[in-house]
Amino acid sequence: MKTALCLGVVMLASCGQGSGNGNASPALLDPGAATAQAPATFRVTFDTTVGAFGVACHRDWAPNGADRFYNLVKIGFFDDVAFFRVVRQPRPFVVQFGIHGNPDVAARWLNANIPPDPATQSNTRGKLTFAMADRPDTRSTQLFINYGNNTSLDRMGFAPLCEVIGDGMLVVDKLYDGYGEGPTAEQDQIVSQGNKFLKEKHPKLDYIKTARLDADPPAASASDSAVAPPSAVATPPPTASAQASATATASSSSAAPVPSASSRVAPSSSARPHLTAPM
Repeated sequence: MKTALCLGVVMLASCGQGSGNGNASPALLDPGAATAQAPATFRVTFDTTVGAFGVACHRDWAPNGADRFYNLVKIGFFDDVAFFRVVRQPRPFVVQFGIHGNPDVAARWLNANIPPDPATQSNTRGKLTFAMADRPDTRSTQLFINYGNNTSLDRMGFAPLCEVIGDGMLVVDKLYDGYGEGPTAEQDQIVSQGNKFLKEKHPKLDYIKTARLDADPPAASASDSAVAPPSAVATPPPTASAQASATATASSSSAAPVPSASSRVAPSSSARPHLTAPM
């Protein structure tokens, strides 16, 4: 499987949804049918286990990525999906999600890659971007939200398509980060075993409850685009294990690991994305 951003770093009424390892709707099992073109702009509201936040998306930023994200939200793909990679130490980096909790669904989307988009925007705090494996044409369903200003990702081909709006980053900053990079290296297991694996091994992870397209997005305002700075939220100190994991990732960033069949991720926090996250 492939891993994206690896950062890689999402909604209309859902046509149906599947959670955990239960039955999935036909729409979730047919990537080939998810071909609608996204509007020029659209907004998505994420309801999560720590609160709700919204993102504003712009098709002209990354047309292929915007179309894929739009379709994934329409079919309810992100419902009950975990924020499995949350890295804020040794410096604010990213939060990554997008591996479906039902292994049957995850397997169907594993190689449903989309063509590359040039990076027309920068990976600054609050931007939402598709993760990838070793090439920009390996984007599928994994995305990440930038915690910090990760502008070094721009030249690697990580193309932002949306941005968190209003005070949304105050919610994103609350996502549990105690496991650090631990789950990042377990993407094959997450894909093959789904949420059952995550809930047994990493029970404190936060999840997306639902992700839905806003019916009628209001015009963007200056206040909407202002992203709350990291200092706006008091982040609890990382556990010893999380600190060790993050440090190990940073120290090994100069030689990014070859992604597994399933992993797609963003690069490591110091330089190169972890090429380990599916899609």
